[in-house]
Amino acid sequence: MDNKKRSFTKALIAAPILAAMPWASAMAQQSAAWPKGNIKLIVPFGAGGSVDRFSRGLAAQWEKSLGGASIVVENRGGAGGLLGARTFVGAPKDGSVLFAGIQPTLSMNIVAQGADFKLDDFVFVNIEQRDYSSITVPAGSKYKTIEDLVNDARANPGKLKISMVPGSGTYLFGLAFIKALKLDVNVVTFNGGGTQRTDLLGGHSDAMVASAYGDMVLGDKVRVLAVSSLEPFPGWPNAVPITKAYPNIKIPPIGDNRFIAVSKEFAEKNPEAFAAIVASYANNFKSPEYQAYMEKQGSTIISGYRGPEESTKMVRELHEVVVEFKDALQGK
Repeated sequence: MDNKKRSFTKALIAAPILAAMPWASAMAQQSAAWPKGNIKLIVPFGAGGSVDRFSRGLAAQWEKSLGGASIVVENRGGAGGLLGARTFVGAPKDGSVLFAGIQPTLSMNIVAQGADFKLDDFVFVNIEQRDYSSITVPAGSKYKTIEDLVNDARANPGKLKISMVPGSGTYLFGLAFIKALKLDVNVVTFNGGGTQRTDLLGGHSDAMVASAYGDMVLGDKVRVLAVSSLEPFPGWPNAVPITKAYPNIKIPPIGDNRFIAVSKEFAEKNPEAFAAIVASYANNFKSPEYQAYMEKQGSTIISGYRGPEESTKMVRELHEVVVEFKDALQGK
């Protein structure tokens, strides 16, 4: 093992140790290594979507513990998350730029869109939010159940409009849903969940495939017909899991897994600073203030601290799912 890999491995070991230390002691050890100034957090989707809201809430809470440093969220939407990821890969490798991404979006950029970067260019701090996909209609829609929607789509091929956000886990689920049920529908795409939800509420689309948790901000303005989870989603207890509505089809429980990452080059060259980032993030996540914030937002049902090792394992497992659906993602 070369010196860089050995140091990086030590950083992965040190990070959970620092994260478990008492607040004051952990902060004292991390402050010398990171941050060195203000932080930019790149979001590869437009404002108003689920990952944008997650990022802004995290940034506002996290920066309170950074000794005066600010975390500035920068939206770089386009090409299903590809442009934002590419912007991050090309950013300075000094710890001043972090990435708030979605998996399997990142793998879709690489596998289906031929991105000029690799999964190994990213080192994952944590998958914080594990969301599932939803099939949602306006509250006043004639569709009361997922069967209503599917039956109408079959009776009127090519007529229904279903919106999606390319590059997201919900997009992958949407493609799998349409393929498994052999539906002929018009797919309308948006760069972010904010504009997608505005479109649905405006009556321009018949349904949308989005995030179950993200849809909760719409409250009684919408009806969630089905979710991708294997069991009912707590936020929408009346929404049926798609594989229970159609037990003979095979659709993985795909959704959006929102994470924070740093560049591999930075993490390997600066293992102490990487360990400090992980410790700082973990301490913020576990703090009473952030827990209270998540409780207020209602995001505790999808949030958790998993750490770099478990998060990386989850990322790679989802990567294999994307590889399995490569042809569908490329429209073949």
